[in-house]
Amino acid sequence: MGKSYLKNIWRDIYKTFNRFLAILSIVALGVGFLAGLMATTPDMRISTDNYYDNTDFMDIRIVGTLGLTQNDVERLEKIYSIDKIMPSYTYDILLNGPNIETYVTKIHSLAASNSVYLNQIEIVEGRMPKNADEILVEYKRNMKNTLKLNDILTLSASNKNLDNVLEVNKFKIVGFVNSSYYFSDEREVSTVGNGTVNLIVYAIEDSFSLEAYTDIFLTVNGAKELNTFSNKYDDLINKTAEIIEDIDEIEYPKWYVLDRHYNAGFESFNQNANKVEAISKVFPIFFFLVAALVSLTTMTRMVEEERIQIGTLKALGYGKVIIAAKYVLYAAIASILGSIIGLTVGFKLFPTVIWNAYEMMYRLPPLITEFNTKYALFSSLSVILCTIIATIFACYNTFVENPAQLMLPRVPKGGKRVFLEHIPLIWNKMKFSYKVTARNLIRYKKRFFMTVIGVAGCTALLLTGFGLRDSIGDIIYKQFGDIFKYNLIVNLKEKSSIEDSPKLTELLNNKNLISDYTKIHQKKITATSKNNNNTATPSITVFEDLNKINDFISLRNRKTGVPIKLNNNSVVVTEKLAEKLDIKIGDFIILENNDKHASQFTVTDITENYVYGYVYISKGTYIDAFETEPTFDILIGNIINDDNVTRDKIATTLLEENKVNTINFTNLLKTDYSNLLNNIDYIVIVIIFCAGLLAFIVLYNLTNINITERIKEIATIKVLGFYDNEVAAYIYRETIILSVIGALSGLVAGIFLHRFVVATAEVENMMFGRTISPASYIYSFALTMLFSIVVNIFMNKKLKAINMVESMKAND
Repeated sequence: MGKSYLKNIWRDIYKTFNRFLAILSIVALGVGFLAGLMATTPDMRISTDNYYDNTDFMDIRIVGTLGLTQNDVERLEKIYSIDKIMPSYTYDILLNGPNIETYVTKIHSLAASNSVYLNQIEIVEGRMPKNADEILVEYKRNMKNTLKLNDILTLSASNKNLDNVLEVNKFKIVGFVNSSYYFSDEREVSTVGNGTVNLIVYAIEDSFSLEAYTDIFLTVNGAKELNTFSNKYDDLINKTAEIIEDIDEIEYPKWYVLDRHYNAGFESFNQNANKVEAISKVFPIFFFLVAALVSLTTMTRMVEEERIQIGTLKALGYGKVIIAAKYVLYAAIASILGSIIGLTVGFKLFPTVIWNAYEMMYRLPPLITEFNTKYALFSSLSVILCTIIATIFACYNTFVENPAQLMLPRVPKGGKRVFLEHIPLIWNKMKFSYKVTARNLIRYKKRFFMTVIGVAGCTALLLTGFGLRDSIGDIIYKQFGDIFKYNLIVNLKEKSSIEDSPKLTELLNNKNLISDYTKIHQKKITATSKNNNNTATPSITVFEDLNKINDFISLRNRKTGVPIKLNNNSVVVTEKLAEKLDIKIGDFIILENNDKHASQFTVTDITENYVYGYVYISKGTYIDAFETEPTFDILIGNIINDDNVTRDKIATTLLEENKVNTINFTNLLKTDYSNLLNNIDYIVIVIIFCAGLLAFIVLYNLTNINITERIKEIATIKVLGFYDNEVAAYIYRETIILSVIGALSGLVAGIFLHRFVVATAEVENMMFGRTISPASYIYSFALTMLFSIVVNIFMNKKLKAINMVESMKAND
C-alpha cells in the first residue's frame, strides 16, 4: 500500500502539473515576498553596523566651541567605559579650485600615525598626504565637481578669521577617499560661503595651527558587540554621554556631547531602514492572504474532481485520514517546494534590490544577506499550514457524503430562471450567447465569488502600491510650497538684532532679492496629552508679527481645505502631532519648554502638515503661559528669484555678518527630503511588480480551473457547431466580466487597505499623504484587465485542444 499510495500521489502531480505548479508558484511568491521584505531591514542594519565596526566609526563626538585641550583628553581617559579617544581639528573654509569655482569646504584633520584612528577613511584613488600642503577629497562629493588628482586648491580671499587656523594657504589633491563619517550625500550646514558644504577634505595635523582641538571622537567599551541600531546600543552610549556631561572641567557648552544620531548620514539611513521595516510589517500580510485564498480554491477543486476515487476508497474500507493524507501530502509537497524556492530567492532578491536603490544616496558597503531563521520559519510554516488547513477543509466537505453518493458524479444544478429573465425589456433583447453568459455568472455563485475575491485582492494590492507612491511622492511639495511658503531660513545668533546691522537691514529690504521677511520664535518643547499622557516633542512656533503668518505659512484643514485663522487665543497643532497625542479640537495639552516651565492649553484647531510636528500660538499666549518673552532668533523670508546665483549671493552676504549663525533654503531641504523619499519609491515599485505577478498567477489559476471544470460543457458547444473563436468568446466573456467586477471591487477595497498601510508605515516625524491620484486607479484597473487578457490568450491553446468526444461523457 505504501508504494502504491506514493505512486498515486506522484501520478496525480504529473497529471495535474499545471495545478501543482500554480500552488508552488503562489507559495513561492508569497513566502519569498513576505520573508524577503521582512529580512531587508535586518540585513541593511547588519551590513551598516559591520561597516561602522570595521572603520572604527565614533560612538560619541564632543564639540567644544571654546576649544578642547590635551587635559580634556586626559580627563576623558579616566572614564572606565570609554574605549578609544581621538582628538581632532575641523574647520569650515572657502577654497578656490582650478576652474575658479569657490568651494564651501569642511576640512578635517587626519589622525597622527602614532595615535588612535577613528572614522577611518578608504583610499579610492591616489595616496595618503605626507606634507602639510597635501589633502584628500571625499570621493562622491568630488564627482559632482570637476576636481582631479594633482589639482591645486587655494584659500579664498573671502575667508575671515583664519588667523592661527592653517599653516598653508594652498593644497594639492593627492587622493580621493570614502569615509564612514560621511555615509550619505546629504548637504551639511556651514558657517561660511553660501551656508552649504559642497566639499569635504582631509589634511594631516601639521596643516593646522590651532592651539586647541575642535572635536574629540571616542568609542565606548562593548559598543561593537551591539547592533548600532538597537535600543541596547543607545542605552549603553547614553550612560557614557551622561558621565561625560557631568565633567564640569571640560570646556564645551550644554547639548554638545553628540552620539551617532547627530551624524546626518547615520540618522538618515536609520530613518530609511525604519520605513522599510514599517512597510514590511504590513504589506506582505495581505499579499499572503490572497495567496492562501488561491491555494484553498485550487485544492477544493482537486478534491471535487476526484469524488469517484474518494468514494471507491471509502467503499473499500479506507478511513478518512488515510484518504485525506493523499491530498494533504500533495498540497504539502507543493507548499514545501514553493517555500524553499521562495526563501532562496526572497532572502537574496528583495534586500539586494532595495539596497541597490539606496546606493544612489549612500556610500554603501557590500550587503550582508543572512538566512533569517525566524522569518523563514514564520513565512514558510504559515503558508504550509494555511494550505494544509485549506486542503483538510476541502476534504471534510466531501467526506461527509457516503460512498454511494461519491461514486456518482455530482448532480448538475437544476435549471431555473435567473432574475434577468423576469425583466423582459432586457432579457428579450439579449443575444443567445449573452443569455448563456448571464445565466452562468448568476447561477454559479461559488465560481463567481472565488474569482471576484481573488481578482479584487490583487487589484487592491496594486492600488495600495500605486497609492503608497502617491502618498510618499506628494508630501514634500505640499510641505515646502503649499504649506511652508517661505524659502529662506536664517538662524540668528542669540540676542542678535537685525536693526543693529545696516548691511543686513539693507539686504533684507532689497525688494529685488527678498520680497518679504519676518522673525519667529521656534524651539523644541515637550507636549503631553492631558487625557492619556501620550508624549511628543514638537516645535512651538510664535510669529513676531501675527498678521504676517498667512504670508509664510498656510494653516488649513487637510480634508476641507478651509483656512485656519491664528488669533491671540488660538492654539493650533499639526495633524500628525494630534494623532500621536490622540487629541482633537477642544482637548487639553500640556506644553513644557526647555526651562521646565509647563502650562496647559486648549486645542482650537488642527492644521495640515507632513514633516515634523508644530504648535502655533500667539506672542501674548506664549507670555501668559510661560511668563517670559519669546526669543525671535529665526528669520524666514521669500526670495524673489530662487535660483543658485541668488541663493549664493544672499547666503554669502548674510554669513559675512557676525549676527548670523546658519542659513538654509527650503529648496535644498526639499531636494534632500525628496531624495530620501524617492528611495522608498523603489520599494513601492518592487511591491507593484510582485502584486502584478500575483495577479497574473491568480487569474491564470482561476481561469484554468474554470476551463477544467467545464470541459464537458465546452465540448458540447463545440459539437453544436461553435467555432473556436465563438468557444473562446463563450468562456472569456465570463472571465472578462468577472475580472471587471473583481477589479472594481478591488479599487474600493484598495482605498481602505491603502489607508491602513499608510497609517502603519508612517514614522514619528513624518505624515504621508492620504489621497490616491486618479491615475493610480486607472493604472491598477488597466493592469488587472491586461493580465486577464494575457491569461485568456495563454489559455486559448487549451480550449482548442478540448476533444468533442468529451461531450459524450456528460451526465445523463
